[in-house]
Amino acid sequence: MPPRQPSPPGSSAAGPVPGSNSRPPSSPSSPHPSRAAGRGPPAANPAARVDSASQKFVHSRARRFHRRPRMNVAWAELQPEFDAITRRIVWAVVTTVDTRGRPRSRILHPIWDGHVGWVATSPLSLKAKHIAANPWVAVAYWDQQHEQVYAECRASWDTSLERRQWLWELFKTTPPPLGYDPGTLWRNGPSDPTFGALRLDPIRIEVSRLSEMMTGKPPRIWRPANG
Repeated sequence: MPPRQPSPPGSSAAGPVPGSNSRPPSSPSSPHPSRAAGRGPPAANPAARVDSASQKFVHSRARRFHRRPRMNVAWAELQPEFDAITRRIVWAVVTTVDTRGRPRSRILHPIWDGHVGWVATSPLSLKAKHIAANPWVAVAYWDQQHEQVYAECRASWDTSLERRQWLWELFKTTPPPLGYDPGTLWRNGPSDPTFGALRLDPIRIEVSRLSEMMTGKPPRIWRPANG
């Protein structure tokens, strides 16, 4: 038997000498520790790239939208669009401010006499308490065609029986879906204490369509002369 060869310096038959810099060879079948633990370089993710590009596009469009000018128009020019959208959508989101300064929204059914809005609703409701403390309300119409009307209004109650009778007849004689018979809700007629005439006087009305926004056409805005 040939004589046993001495081990090279810094190693031993049992493994590396403590404190030495030599390492045992890795087994060809064992993966690299960092790869086995999933810490290797991340693979390219096409979906992530697409998502990032989509976000950049949306943010770019949003910046362009907020920078674009608004178009101030006369009421005679805006009214046909305003009437067409509000009469088709009918129902509006009306937001008040509660007694603690927080927004509160609900669906209401306004009817517009020119640029003045009217809502048949209870003067004993929670929104009446909100309006007593802060008369400013926001009115919004929107549908799935992305046609929109926004009105910022000062709300007030007309408590006269004459006005309540007028509003009763206005709703009753207007064809549906904009008009309806108030008697289905108020059995005692316009003198019912829960039947109120809520008036909306806008200081600003904005009309826009998504199809026009995509081509760069600005929203149309009307303000009253004393607004």
